[in-house]
Amino acid sequence: MSAYGPAVFVARLDGGELADAEQQQLVASVTAAATALGLRDDDGAPVSPRHYDYGEYEAKHVGVLIYSSYAYGEMPEEVQHDEDEAWQALGGKIAAAIEAVYPTMYSFKCYAVED
Repeated sequence: MSAYGPAVFVARLDGGELADAEQQQLVASVTAAATALGLRDDDGAPVSPRHYDYGEYEAKHVGVLIYSSYAYGEMPEEVQHDEDEAWQALGGKIAAAIEAVYPTMYSFKCYAVED
């Protein structure tokens, strides 16, 4: 059985590549935003966001897995849909926190990924 969780994907608005140092800074920014928002995983523990490697787009995007859980895979489809919407809203809160520090620099997407 697989674990799933919300991930935030960040890209530069100018379409440029993200250097390793910039990727690391963005992971740290997502972590700081998650901490400031008091985010917790399904077990109630504070989340520990981490870099999410998703292959070919890595140079122009950085993925950050906020947390993962085995519960998502066992949910009925309509409940997964509700969870997807909640995770998108969560990504929006994280994006807003990062945009406050780096206005007009990045675009954001948030959706469920397999861990």
